[in-house]
Amino acid sequence: IGFYLSSHPLAGYKAALERLKIMPSSAFAERLDHQYRPVKVAGIVTGRKFKVSDKGRFAFIQLSDMSGVFEVSIFNEQLLHDQRDNLENGKILLIQADGKCEESGVRLIAQQISLFDAVIAKQQQKGDGKFRIVVNQPEALTLIRNLLGEPNGQGAQVLVSALLGQERAEVQLPGKYMLSPVTLDKIRVVQGVVLAEEIAA
Repeated sequence: IGFYLSSHPLAGYKAALERLKIMPSSAFAERLDHQYRPVKVAGIVTGRKFKVSDKGRFAFIQLSDMSGVFEVSIFNEQLLHDQRDNLENGKILLIQADGKCEESGVRLIAQQISLFDAVIAKQQQKGDGKFRIVVNQPEALTLIRNLLGEPNGQGAQVLVSALLGQERAEVQLPGKYMLSPVTLDKIRVVQGVVLAEEIAA
């Protein structure tokens, strides 16, 4: 419906978005001019329209990031065919596009599309990424551990900070964990979780 009851699925990945040089939608008007230039955007699919013309099939994809809603056009039929399954509502995408500002608004034309989870997983396999989870209820720890699963030697380091009364303790969990935006969003809504986000490694 256009907003999130907890937080946006990308909210815990601010460090990764900066690392990947993702342009937020709030910056389009300021950073884009009347000439097309390469830009990287990321968002969760909230709508799509497929169309056919004399020139072939094309699509308009509506996405949401932390600062608003924007639209990306896909005119490359091969790209549209290859990525059709990834254009479902709820999928989180990283899109390399050509973008410019027109009188009618911002125009973004997709050149390459990737699942954001896959990009993050690839980064984590390189050892990039560290996450902090802050809790104020001990019961949350068991639920968090279940959502994290077992460490597999690849992924990100996870720090758990416990704020219990006047006591504060921070522990780095052994091993590394693959943390997708979906998993992080599930952790964020666990009762007793105060904060869950990526921090500078």
